[in-house]
Amino acid sequence: MEPLEPGLRLYEGAFEAIRQYVVRQKLKPGDPLPSERQMQQQLGISRAPVREALRVLQSVGMIEARQGKGLFVKEMTLQPMVDTFVSHLELFDRDSFAHLQELRQMLELGAAELAAKRRTDHDLKCMVSILGSMRQRIDRQEFVLEEDLGFHDLLVQASHNPLIDQLYAFLTPFLVAVREGGEQTDQVLNECMADHTAIYEAVRDQDAGLATRLMQEHMESVRRQIEDSDL
Repeated sequence: MEPLEPGLRLYEGAFEAIRQYVVRQKLKPGDPLPSERQMQQQLGISRAPVREALRVLQSVGMIEARQGKGLFVKEMTLQPMVDTFVSHLELFDRDSFAHLQELRQMLELGAAELAAKRRTDHDLKCMVSILGSMRQRIDRQEFVLEEDLGFHDLLVQASHNPLIDQLYAFLTPFLVAVREGGEQTDQVLNECMADHTAIYEAVRDQDAGLATRLMQEHMESVRRQIEDSDL
């Protein structure tokens, strides 16, 4: 690490210097970082701004401190963003929910396409199981929120892209709020079941184009339900 240049507040300069060190050294998750004292010496600053920079880097999920072992690069995750979103969910207005619905559609269309290309036998087995559970609960006239969202979770997992998986987790509280507020008539539930089954079959047959189109139609149906429920 190079000594800080003037212009930035000390902890901001330290934050950027440490971040750049990780990038330039091509450090990977689990690789160790210099000690706090070594950072002080290399950056030419006191302990307080180094500690503040490290605290921020930990809060954004870039590094982690292991008790008695030191500082290490952390595996990339979107969990800090997810946690912030969840804590502010109640502040979202109607327009914000509409924007989130658009984000959800973009993610799920991409996930459906990738799932059709990459799904494994295990992925298909899990989807069949949750569709069977959903059918049984509909027949018993029970609420199917868990199975509904669970099917979409499995589809995203079948994309085998961890970043899509994490971004989708970011939307989960929003999805729960939307589905809890939507109508659950027999017609709506059976249409949802039919949509999910058709999407599953397209994924099973590895027809990416059909899976994407069916997911888009399903998302449009969900959007109309949201509008009708006047969330």
